[in-house]
Parts: sequence; C-alpha cells; structure tokens
Amino acid sequence: TYYCFYDTVVQGAVDCTVPLEMRLYSPPGETLLPDDTGVVGRIFAPPSGTILLDVFSLTAYPGDPASEQYEDAIPNDTSVAVWGVGAVLNNAEYASDSQTRTFNLAVADYVRDGTKSFVLECLYDGNSVRWSRTPTLNVNTAIYMYGTLRGVNAQGNLTIAIDNVVLNVGPA
Repeated sequence: TYYCFYDTVVQGAVDCTVPLEMRLYSPPGETLLPDDTGVVGRIFAPPSGTILLDVFSLTAYPGDPASEQYEDAIPNDTSVAVWGVGAVLNNAEYASDSQTRTFNLAVADYVRDGTKSFVLECLYDGNSVRWSRTPTLNVNTAIYMYGTLRGVNAQGNLTIAIDNVVLNVGPA
C-alpha cells in the first residue's frame, strides 16, 4: 500500500489546537499534498489523543499557487466541519452557563484498517429559537449531526457546536 502520513494540528473555535495525523493514499510518483488543500475524511478521535484522519477527498483552492496573490484568494476560514451518525449516550444537560445544552454521542468509523469507536460532546444553545422546537434527544437514539469543532472538554473528547441534527436515523 502507498500511504503518505502528515502530522499537523486542527484549531477549534475556542483557543485550542488538537494534534492530527492524516493518512493519504498516494502511489509512487504522485504529487504530495500541496499547501492550502482542503481535505475530507473519516476520523478517529481518542480522548486526549491525536486525531487520526483517513483522507478520501482532496480539494485544491483554485488559482496558481506560484502567484504572489494566491494566498490572498484563499478564504480565511479555519473552522473544522464535523458530521456523523451516532447514538446519544445521555440526556442533554445545561452547562454551567445555563444556556448551552450538551450531550455525548457515541460514533464509530472505519479508520486505519478497522472500526474504531469514540465519543463526541455535542453542544447547542438551548435557549435559542433555532432549537426551541427540537425534542429532547432520548438515550440510544440514532442521530445524524453536523457542526464545527469547538474544542476539547475536560475528559479529552472533542466538543462540536452542532448546527443541524436529524433524529431517529434508521430504516423507514
């Protein structure tokens, strides 16, 4: 097999960085991953550990990387999108700020030649109109969620500020 490995970090919305190791399939003679390339992949995020990312899609920003103006054309958005399907582990609880609701989500994906499970802490504004009609998430309910990396909680799990949730994911 032909894999290249890249060590880097991802930055959450709050002041934190999390180490990440990317694995990218790259046969001999292929161009290595250029700077400013967007990547999409499957992750395994163990508590307080290095995130493992198996890349399955690459997107280069348009333009000529050799141009002096190239960096100016690249969006200055450092947010990290996270989406997944998982099982709700606990009822949503209000955080200490009495506004943010949190719940844990058990997720798994096929990463580094095996299925690996981990926990994400999902956050949303429990007092906002956006979430006022969302029913309480029941334990063991399968959901799909989409959000952005916010940081790492005290247990070392990634925290995700969710923007969307689909309830009761499963066969109809």
